[in-house]
Amino acid sequence: MRLIKVKTMFPLHQNSWQARHVRSCTDISCPRRLYLSLTLLDGGPGLSYGLFHVVAQTQYSWGVIRKVTFPGVNMDIGHVRNLAWAKDNNQQSFVAYNRIRGQSMSALEGAVPEHIFYSPTQCNAIGAKTQTAGLPVCPQGISAVKAIALGAQAGQKIFAINAEVYRNSPNIVIGSLSAHSQSTQIRVQQALDAGYEVTIHEAPITQDGWIGAGFTIIDPATGAGGI
Repeated sequence: MRLIKVKTMFPLHQNSWQARHVRSCTDISCPRRLYLSLTLLDGGPGLSYGLFHVVAQTQYSWGVIRKVTFPGVNMDIGHVRNLAWAKDNNQQSFVAYNRIRGQSMSALEGAVPEHIFYSPTQCNAIGAKTQTAGLPVCPQGISAVKAIALGAQAGQKIFAINAEVYRNSPNIVIGSLSAHSQSTQIRVQQALDAGYEVTIHEAPITQDGWIGAGFTIIDPATGAGGI
């Protein structure tokens, strides 16, 4: 059974509430269908669920809320399950499938909100063939794989920490990832201590007003994990 947790923050563009059609291959079953058609695996989706909600930030004065702002929306799909097996009973095929599926699901976590909240009258979508002069670039959804990619584009080091790397560099979190918040360092440290593989960029990134980190925590035995 495949269990993966994905969480994405998407900054809202002011006055850009407009639903837009999502292309057929951005549904969650598309990566699964494509990968299964190219491999010796077979399977189907399991019970999956999560949340898609508005993020609220509150400002206090003497313990009393005086202002509430809504900087974006948060897509937190806490449980994505898939029942899959290798036709040749090869465990490594199953592991590889889970890893690729996790990455594709994380990518969709950024792409889907971008389509939903995209307004051609308010901003120019990245990569769009038609660009309107004078409009800003549309906000981007931030997911784990997107954050790692943005970190790489900014020239940051990308750390893929498996058991061997961690064994040879037991202080890698406090030594190489010290720029991250304490909560991020604690989560990464706990994952490594538990035997999981962690992929993370070197330092926090900033995108459309959002500041934070994206990382993956993967069980090397199954390919399942959290993104």
